[in-house]
Amino acid sequence: MTKAATAAPAAAVAAPVKAAAEAGEFAGSVRPVADGSAPEGYAIKGNQNSMLYHVPGSRYYNSTVAELWFDTVESAEAAGFRAPGQKSAE
Repeated sequence: MTKAATAAPAAAVAAPVKAAAEAGEFAGSVRPVADGSAPEGYAIKGNQNSMLYHVPGSRYYNSTVAELWFDTVESAEAAGFRAPGQKSAE
């Protein structure tokens, strides 16, 4: 299979996930509050550009801009986000 042939299905799957992330349409997720901080009960940072999530105390947590906040790791993974270093399902 060519690179283009394998990239097309992955892009078709990733596009709806990114669109839903941009709309903030995932169970267990919310947008940041006005000052960018975490809403109460949401400590998992989700970054839409990388589609990675970061938990408190992890290496990149403090340097990551949260575009979505998740209540649990399970919510982040159900939304298609993955931990840094974790292979994607593609």
